[in-house]
Amino acid sequence: MTVASTLRHFDGKHYALGAFVVMPNHAHVLVQPLAPATLTSVVHSWKSYSAHELQRQAGIRGRVWQEESFDRIVRSETELRKFHDYIVANPSAASLPAGNFLLGQGSANWLDRKS
Repeated sequence: MTVASTLRHFDGKHYALGAFVVMPNHAHVLVQPLAPATLTSVVHSWKSYSAHELQRQAGIRGRVWQEESFDRIVRSETELRKFHDYIVANPSAASLPAGNFLLGQGSANWLDRKS
């Protein structure tokens, strides 16, 4: 899947990628940019590359992604767990059957760390 492979491409280089879900009309992603990358530059690269690829594959033109994205700063392990669980449960909450979404995990293992 184009969007999932785009998310994974620079995992560990420009950002640490956690849980993600790609659904028919949106995606949710846990990501931590690695300096000097910024969240803005990471999201821009995802949107730009995946939009061009999707347009090329489908032979279409026009907007693929919304200009705006909705981001949240994770301030605690409790919030991290909450966002992770939200991402994992999102396809079920949207009543999507298997095959209509892609749930994945990048290299980040924030929730598996022993303190």
